[in-house]
Amino acid sequence: MHRARRYFLFCICFFILSCATKEDGAKTDSIPAHPVKSKIASVLPHDSVGKKKHDTIFKIADFLVEGYDGLVLEVSDNRHPVPFEKMKSKGDTLYSDSRYTLLGNFDEVSNRIVYLKYPKAAKFEQHPVDSVYRGILAKPDFKTDRKALWYVTMVKSECRTEGVNFAGHYTLATIGCGCPCQVIVVIDRITGRIYFSSLPKMMKEGVANEDFRADSRLVRINIGLDDEHPGYYSDFYGGACFYEWRDSVFVKAR
Repeated sequence: MHRARRYFLFCICFFILSCATKEDGAKTDSIPAHPVKSKIASVLPHDSVGKKKHDTIFKIADFLVEGYDGLVLEVSDNRHPVPFEKMKSKGDTLYSDSRYTLLGNFDEVSNRIVYLKYPKAAKFEQHPVDSVYRGILAKPDFKTDRKALWYVTMVKSECRTEGVNFAGHYTLATIGCGCPCQVIVVIDRITGRIYFSSLPKMMKEGVANEDFRADSRLVRINIGLDDEHPGYYSDFYGGACFYEWRDSVFVKAR
């Protein structure tokens, strides 16, 4: 009697587990491997990079990728989603922002980096200065911004070694605060005035990388540089942004 009861309970448990496994499997199969994406764009292979025999530069829309021969890329417009099954690429998300998603095969991207074309507002020549100051350089005056005293040694050192390196007559001092992290302080080399407290929060707390020139009012923040691809940058650090120094204040470049 007890043996029959145990056998009956075993059969019931086996039946329940079998149904649960099938149900879970059905749910897994019904979910696509990637979310629904948008309309497909074509890619044109460019010239050979030369690092490896099979490496090729692919350019599509505002993106540049170093990948292996046969790599298929697609640009997804996030405003016009289409079913995943209509895509031609593998569908890995190589890059995504609020408007577009770049899709492809991540394993076929040779250096695992996606490069973006600089927008017009992020070009140095769009924000020129009238001239670069060549006169006697004023020392940093810490009375003009006492919060910069936290970095007094490094600010003095940057002013001494860098000279005028930003926006015509300023020293843009970059002060290490970790790896990769740099705080920014701006010093007017004609008057000695220091700008730190009024800078954007991200510059005071630390940015990953920056790019600037003496003959331009533009500074590029949190970008990965690559001299092999002029006109492109990588958003390797995330949060790449571009500021213009206007009337002694940083504003978003436009």
